[in-house]
Amino acid sequence: MIKYDFFHWVRSRKIFFLFFIIIICTLVATFGTYYAKDIIDTLGTTGAKVIVQEMHWRDIASSYFKSTSQICLFAAIYLTSTECQLGKVESEKLFYQTRISRGGKVLLSKVFTGFLINFGSVFLGGLLTIYIVRAFYSTINLKEFLLAIAIQSLSFCLFTIFGNAISLYLTPFISAMILEIFILFSSLIENLNYFGQWSPFILLTPNNFLSNFEIRDYSEKFLSLLIMTIVSLILIWFKPVKQSR
Repeated sequence: MIKYDFFHWVRSRKIFFLFFIIIICTLVATFGTYYAKDIIDTLGTTGAKVIVQEMHWRDIASSYFKSTSQICLFAAIYLTSTECQLGKVESEKLFYQTRISRGGKVLLSKVFTGFLINFGSVFLGGLLTIYIVRAFYSTINLKEFLLAIAIQSLSFCLFTIFGNAISLYLTPFISAMILEIFILFSSLIENLNYFGQWSPFILLTPNNFLSNFEIRDYSEKFLSLLIMTIVSLILIWFKPVKQSR
């Protein structure tokens, strides 16, 4: 099933579209941040003076994390969720309804395929970011950067699974919108003690890991992400086929 689902991603060109979006967001985030001062000076009006602080390599990494956790995550949830919609045509719907009672047997294969594709795409985007940053700055903490990229890539894919679970009961577009609203809301209140301690959304922008941050300091957030993933998989497994959209 995984092989079939993967080739369906290729035939529908969704895999290329997702990779294209991630690459574009990576290039815009990295080059846009690095050359922000030059861009502002070029577009600035006569007599107006805008002071832009000197960019650090961590600023570029932060810009990349923010870009992928918004535009790229929305695209990944939507594309993956459209692959998880069973019975999009009447003949296919009848086939599933007469052969299986729960959608989990088929859906988990689709979700796992999407997980692999999303992880590969966003991790390659992260490696491209590291390559660009190393071209701009001679000294970066490569170990911390790789750790942050790996954490963000894993969180990215697990949030995609959460979006897939929501889409099975709503629609792909609405599920992607709901996740983006959650991310926006969490960014506004992440400084609250209790919420900031447990919110898994912070793992989408792991800026602290770029500054000698320990994984154990984020144990509550990882636990929240694990619980969210388990709940999502349960919702996917027990999805009745007859209610598939």
